[in-house]
Amino acid sequence: EGDVRVCHFDRGSIAQRITASEPPRRLVVDVVKVDLPFMPFALTSAEYSLTPRGAQTEIVRSTTLRSRQAPAWFFAPLERMAVAAEHRHLLGAL
Repeated sequence: EGDVRVCHFDRGSIAQRITASEPPRRLVVDVVKVDLPFMPFALTSAEYSLTPRGAQTEIVRSTTLRSRQAPAWFFAPLERMAVAAEHRHLLGAL
């Protein structure tokens, strides 16, 4: 724990410090640096949970973010949609 991993994407990268690791079931990270275009919110942490389901594995990713937009009542639904799209993109390649 404490190691930094960097996830590279087509348009940038995200550096994450591992804060908890329970292979092969769980990984928790704090986001330490984001180099991606147009980030209307600050990613702060993420958790990956893996659960065997017969011959397959269910992967659940939870993301914590800090909003940079106001008013929150207006932007919160848009931020949830953006995070859901990010999760689909990240997990869709698996």
